[in-house]
Amino acid sequence: MADQATETPVIGKNCAACKKPLKRKKRYYRNGAYYCNNNCFKKTLTKAEGEEKAEPKAEAKAEPKSEPNVEAKAEAQLESKAEAKAENNVSST
Repeated sequence: MADQATETPVIGKNCAACKKPLKRKKRYYRNGAYYCNNNCFKKTLTKAEGEEKAEPKAEAKAEPKSEPNVEAKAEAQLESKAEAKAENNVSST
């Protein structure tokens, strides 16, 4: 137990965001890391949010949209035109 009480917490020597050396008076501890000021902490948050937003977009781009076959579209158009002509011929007679 005496060993645990004498151990000091490990404090990083550099800011987690900008990697500047930390001074004793200017340590800013948030979310398990030490920063040199609030601005560096906020930069880290916005960067993390940007990565989270970018991941779903990357997944959407990875999956190509399946387009129907171009030939099948052309055949369907020809069939619909032929049916329309047939209906016109039937209705006119």
